[in-house]
Amino acid sequence: MNISDLALDSGVFEEATQHVQAAITIFEQLGDQPQIAVAQTRLGTIALRAGDRAAALGHYRQSLMLAHAIGFQPGIVESLEGMAACSLAKQPLLAAKLLAASAALRATIQLPVAFLEMRHHTQLIEATRHASDSVHWAATWQAGQSLSVAQAVALALAKVTAGLDELIDIMYH
Repeated sequence: MNISDLALDSGVFEEATQHVQAAITIFEQLGDQPQIAVAQTRLGTIALRAGDRAAALGHYRQSLMLAHAIGFQPGIVESLEGMAACSLAKQPLLAAKLLAASAALRATIQLPVAFLEMRHHTQLIEATRHASDSVHWAATWQAGQSLSVAQAVALALAKVTAGLDELIDIMYH
């Protein structure tokens, strides 16, 4: 656990953000692209837990694009999961499909869910189940697991969107 995790778990979102942004500055100086992707995912998680879905989506998109461009599969996994969380409220079946694609990639690269994230991860999957009937959810999950990495990335980037009210806030405030 690092200091930004402690701040996040304490609900001190500004402090958590500051620590991650400081880390990004260092990673940029070092040219450490995978860690920049990881840090962008952390910023997404902080924003999402602070209730700013539009900002979270922006960070997850940046992370996903970078991770995909450099072939950093753990970054792709976590970005897809973050984008699934962003899409849950308005696009629960899309969230399920992205989580399934992420689960398939996790299995392929043998990347377990971090212990500290297990509860949130399980809650996210369960929320997608409860948002639709079991037949549609199961079919969507199966379809998501059969997506290639490139297909999952393209789906997330094309279909996960902020709501219109959130886009207006981003554009004019």
